[in-house]
Amino acid sequence: MEKYICEPGHRLERREKRPRLRLREKDQAFFEKNIQMGYLAGLDKAIVKNEAQKHIQENGLLLLNRISEKFSNEDELLDFAEFLVTRCFRVSVSTPSQQSAFRVFSVMNSRGLDLLLTDIIKADILGKISQNEQDAYTKKWEDLEEMTGRAGFNDLFGHIRMIFAKTKAKRALLEEFKAQVLSQPSIANPKIFIDNILTPFAEAYTTIKTQSFESTRHAEKINELLGWLNRINFSDWVPLAVCFMAKYVNDPDYLLWFFERLERLAAYLFITARDVNARIERFAKVIQELEEQPDPSLAVPLQSIELTGEEMKSFYNTLSGDIYSLIALRRNYIILRLDTFVSGNEAKYDVKVLTIEHVLPQTVAPGSEWAANWPNEQQRAIWLGKIANLELVFTSKLWYNQSMKEYAKRERSYPSDLTDTQWEEIAPLYSGLREYTWPKRELTDAVLYFVKTGCQWRYLPSDFPPYSTVHSFYRRARLSGLWDKITQHLVAVTRMDAGRDPAPSYGLLDSQSVKTVAASEERGIDGGKKRKGESGTSSPT
Repeated sequence: MEKYICEPGHRLERREKRPRLRLREKDQAFFEKNIQMGYLAGLDKAIVKNEAQKHIQENGLLLLNRISEKFSNEDELLDFAEFLVTRCFRVSVSTPSQQSAFRVFSVMNSRGLDLLLTDIIKADILGKISQNEQDAYTKKWEDLEEMTGRAGFNDLFGHIRMIFAKTKAKRALLEEFKAQVLSQPSIANPKIFIDNILTPFAEAYTTIKTQSFESTRHAEKINELLGWLNRINFSDWVPLAVCFMAKYVNDPDYLLWFFERLERLAAYLFITARDVNARIERFAKVIQELEEQPDPSLAVPLQSIELTGEEMKSFYNTLSGDIYSLIALRRNYIILRLDTFVSGNEAKYDVKVLTIEHVLPQTVAPGSEWAANWPNEQQRAIWLGKIANLELVFTSKLWYNQSMKEYAKRERSYPSDLTDTQWEEIAPLYSGLREYTWPKRELTDAVLYFVKTGCQWRYLPSDFPPYSTVHSFYRRARLSGLWDKITQHLVAVTRMDAGRDPAPSYGLLDSQSVKTVAASEERGIDGGKKRKGESGTSSPT
């Protein structure tokens, strides 16, 4: 196989032996040694230098494992090699436009690494740089991509578009980026875009996402604020943060002042559940002022970053309301943030599952001290979900603590299992359901496995609770309306996170006609399609 991997050299022609396939310069030596020369099996993962090399290693090891599993002797392996040499071909596909090329590539490359916006823009921008400077700028581009990560680099371009456009995207990101960013006269030169826009913004973006700001003053406090911002479940604040960080990276006093107010503004928009359009408009207002002010500084700071009187009132009303009924992400953010304030910013939390208990319990037993001190049920209901009645606790105090411990002992894990975050979101909905010996999360995972695989109850894997217990749990949950309650809750959460009302305002009905193989005695006709056959109807909302 060597001659297919490497082009033979020729001494008389002064041509050295070289690989037929080459990667970019920074990965070529790694690829040649560990893939083309076959040293991959002994490679230590610790010496892999970047994301690309990590993927090369993982894919190479996967191929080696599959080959060893599939072929039991050398003859079978030689037959496979013969197939590769004689029956595999390279197919080149051309399209009339870049847009159609992107669509074709996405379909044909469904099992490979996705083609991202940055890949297309990279080809366009670097192609406009003179040949003698192209290698240096290619290296700079790839270093930035490696620093932010491939997905992060792609996200960064969306944030840069927002900084320039200051509006929600209405068309494909590639189309808008070219029209709203690359068409600007000030950055028409591709070298100016890479040096003055992409590089400082990528460095600022990495600092923000990794909370790694460095300075002799305020670094710890600024990174703490960045940590709180990154807990918020939308990224609309990132363009403004990137823009400001890139501009004032050497002014830690102003950065501290700014990020204190940005976190407050982002928290207000998050906790009061403002939709995506309102959030984008609010942050764009600050970006606009940042660009229009000739030289804003701590002496003459930004004004639009401050909460308005109406915003403060709305924020106060939300915090004074029923906090417990908020979705888990918002509720947990409030409780954690409050606990940090109360502890003088000394409390540090890095927990996957956060739990909140009521001080005044949800169910007050007759004759108890709670019943004596709070005899009025309506009064109890008013205070039950308020912030003063909620306590941040750890698993040692929880009614489901034993469940979590037992759950953690499981060695198996199925793709249908709930994640910690998913369980945290729906766990409060299980109140009122009868107690079982087995943890409710374990029982729910068993139900999800049953639904996902379609197996019979008695064929549930033995590392789940007994199938009779799972079936009983499933039946009781169905009769109590738990599954409907969970579905409705998740639909509302998903819609609100997308900036929409919790409940849909209308529904759509669609039908599909399917041709039948043989005529039957009773057949329907689709009035729109004039086609005989069997009709199926769906009703997405």
